[in-house]
Amino acid sequence: MDSTIVRAHQHAAGARTDPPPTLAAPKGDEMVEHQDETPWQSLVGRLVEMAQEARAWAVHAAASPAGFT
Repeated sequence: MDSTIVRAHQHAAGARTDPPPTLAAPKGDEMVEHQDETPWQSLVGRLVEMAQEARAWAVHAAASPAGFT
């Protein structure tokens, strides 16, 4: 499969040919709050949040009675 076939399929499927429009200034304070973080810090922070959520679900599951399948 060469790139001309892939390109033809993209255009036939309605792929955009223009670059996406530039976004306006972000709404809210979320971007300002984390602006000084590196991508790795942001990723680690999200990973910590997910681990805490998983731990909370595990505690909840351990406290509930066992179900039958």
